[in-house]
Amino acid sequence: MKTLKKLQLVFLVLSAYFIFRFLSQSAHKINLDQLSFDPLNLFLAMIFTIASFFFLVGKIKALYESELPVTNYARLFKTVAKTNLYRYLPGGIWNHAGLALEAASDSGKSLKTTTKLQFLNIAFMVYVGLIFLFFVLPYPINLILLVALVIGLLSLNQLLTWLNRLWKSLKFKQELTFIKFEPKELANIFANNLLFWLFNGLSFVYFLKGIGLINEVGLVKQLYLGASYILAWIAGFLFLPAPAGLGVREAVLGYFLDEAGISLALGVSVSLLYRLFILIRDLGMFVFSLFVRE
Repeated sequence: MKTLKKLQLVFLVLSAYFIFRFLSQSAHKINLDQLSFDPLNLFLAMIFTIASFFFLVGKIKALYESELPVTNYARLFKTVAKTNLYRYLPGGIWNHAGLALEAASDSGKSLKTTTKLQFLNIAFMVYVGLIFLFFVLPYPINLILLVALVIGLLSLNQLLTWLNRLWKSLKFKQELTFIKFEPKELANIFANNLLFWLFNGLSFVYFLKGIGLINEVGLVKQLYLGASYILAWIAGFLFLPAPAGLGVREAVLGYFLDEAGISLALGVSVSLLYRLFILIRDLGMFVFSLFVRE
């Protein structure tokens, strides 16, 4: 336990260093000349991104309870708020590694078991996020992809059965065998992941309104902008060398925003500015978690 606490402290210190470095390197790249600020929409954007954080905890809880003992939400919230800061470290997986380590310590299960669950958590998050390709791809490609993703989700238990056979054929330990999900469990995990992404996208759209980049725009364009942020987030996440997808997310989001009529240079500035906005959220959630009682 003492080793775990020392490791947590090291990660928090390193996270603070990389956050500070990000702030110092990004400040001069943000151009505010073309922006105007609307406090109400910025406030709503913050409310929506905070809501997404609660669904982030919810989706992890829903998945963990498929195999671990009933998870205390408050305790998990404190853990996620802390380990979420690790994602600012290069490598992109330290927050997930921290969660697996904490879950093993809390549940008494092996680290291999909790690592498997965290792998599934990442897979669900990315898979559900890809649904939002529907709003950026042309018809009928978007519809075909959506149908394929839905079929894939409904076939999940069959896929897990094949993976289990693979584990056994490779002589891996039985504890790493993937369990099958009950329909209710799968629906709960899917719903929490979908709401996590929806509130992320909604927050970004209201952030754009809050800095004066979009005003009266139609629903289709708002869906496109929200989906653009979600897909850029996933692209940055999958590029492991970048801390929190830094650089990759900005490039992808800049491209999508350019397609929506916002210049590439301004789009990159907006992406960096929103990253600062999310950083404020993450730090706020960490401070708030210090006062949460289990």
